[in-house]
Amino acid sequence: MTHSTFHSVIPRQGHFQSPRYALFASEYRLGLAAGIRLSLMRENLSLPEMAEKLSMSPATLKRRLAEMDLSFGQLADETRLIKALYYLATPSQDAQSIANSLSFSDASNFRRSFKRWTGQLPTYFRSWLA
Repeated sequence: MTHSTFHSVIPRQGHFQSPRYALFASEYRLGLAAGIRLSLMRENLSLPEMAEKLSMSPATLKRRLAEMDLSFGQLADETRLIKALYYLATPSQDAQSIANSLSFSDASNFRRSFKRWTGQLPTYFRSWLA
């Protein structure tokens, strides 16, 4: 990446005040999608809660993500999968406690989502780890 290319990726100082760059201006200097992923790793937030945290409406957040061909659901699923893989590597966690940690209503919904994400059931993945 050339010096001029690098600077074209980083918004100018005045842009840090807009909600679009609210997470970008954080200590981590992240883009919107990466900042949302990081926030979702720390706490389970809904779309309206995330939009409020970014000082924008849910519709604006959806629109900003759509500009990047992303949706809030995709980002939430990505972070849930990462957390699920971590929890499955911890033998003391059963499916129900993992489901609760990931804000699923029950273990069967967690299993169904995990299979959709990976093509495998959580029990198969856990046995593969052993």
